[in-house]
Amino acid sequence: MEQDQITTANKTALLLQQAGESEIDHGTLQFLLFRVQNRYYGIDILEIHEILKPVPVTRLPNVRPDVLGVINLRGNIIPVIDLHKKFFDQYTELNPGCRIIVGTCEDKNIGLLVAGISEVARIHAENLEARDMEGVSARHIRAVGRSNDKVFLIINLAVLYQKTEVTLAPGSRPALTETPEQGNHG
Repeated sequence: MEQDQITTANKTALLLQQAGESEIDHGTLQFLLFRVQNRYYGIDILEIHEILKPVPVTRLPNVRPDVLGVINLRGNIIPVIDLHKKFFDQYTELNPGCRIIVGTCEDKNIGLLVAGISEVARIHAENLEARDMEGVSARHIRAVGRSNDKVFLIINLAVLYQKTEVTLAPGSRPALTETPEQGNHG
C-alpha cells in the first residue's frame, strides 16, 4: 500500500516532469482538478498532503451520510468525506480511478473521496474570480477558476474541516464532532 501513496513533493515533481517543465513560475497558482458529477472542482496544490488509492474506511455510527468514516494514515486518524454525496446526495461509484485526496487545513488532515483526478491546472490570479453564489453550498467554494476550456470551483477545505472533525480521547474509539450546523447538509 505504501507504493500506492504519493507524497506531495513527489507528485508535484512528477506532474512537472510530465509537463516538460522543471521549475514553477512563481506568478502561477496550481490546482489539482477532479470531477464530481460532470463538474470540475479544484484544490490548491499547496493544501494537498497526498493522494491515495482507496483504502478500507472505518465506519462511524451516527454521522452525516457524506462522512464515510475514518482512515488510519501512518498513525493519524483522518475523516473521509464523499464529495459526490456531499454536493449531489449520491455516493461515488467506486472504480479503478477513484482516489482519496488528503488535504491539509490548519495542520489538520481531511480525506476527500473523488471518482478520479483530472489534471493539475496552472493559472494566473487574473483567471480566478470571487465566488458570487448564494445558498448553502456557496460557503464550500472559495473561488471560480478558468484554465484552457475548463471552468472549475475551488473547494474551501477549511469549511469542510470545520464541519467534520474527529477527536480521540486517550484509550477511546474514534468519535465525530460536528459544528452547530450539523443538520445543514448542503
